[in-house]
Amino acid sequence: MLKTLKLRGIYMEFGFDIGELVILLPEIEVLVLESPPLNYNDLRKIATNLPALRFLSVPLSTIEFPELSANDSVVAQLPITIEFNNYPFHYSYNKKLIKKTAAFVHRMWPNVNFVSSKVSGHERLSSSAQLLNSEVARLRRHHATLSRRKN
Repeated sequence: MLKTLKLRGIYMEFGFDIGELVILLPEIEVLVLESPPLNYNDLRKIATNLPALRFLSVPLSTIEFPELSANDSVVAQLPITIEFNNYPFHYSYNKKLIKKTAAFVHRMWPNVNFVSSKVSGHERLSSSAQLLNSEVARLRRHHATLSRRKN
């Protein structure tokens, strides 16, 4: 039944199986998740199965980022904006965590742009997004340099 709906966006506050959701709604462009804890495999399913996704709002405080391996590869080439809900304030002070978060997300969505939640009074959310975007820009420059060296 859901496959017949032409939804362009969905907002969910409750728990669900992300694998079932992405299979049922492959044309989703906007996905806002408020509470389900996500992990590496959930983000990989989102990146792999939602090629039209342009905006993702997730509670990054619940995501555990594993170390990247050589098997991790770019999944989605199109631009995407990722917004933080509940991004822990202490992340903006933890450079290692900022680098790990940026590297992990950039690996799946190289054309990512991080934005901060619109929650008023949370300036550190904005600074976290700025730090992540700076790290992604550094990663892009690094990959461009490596590509030029190969040629």
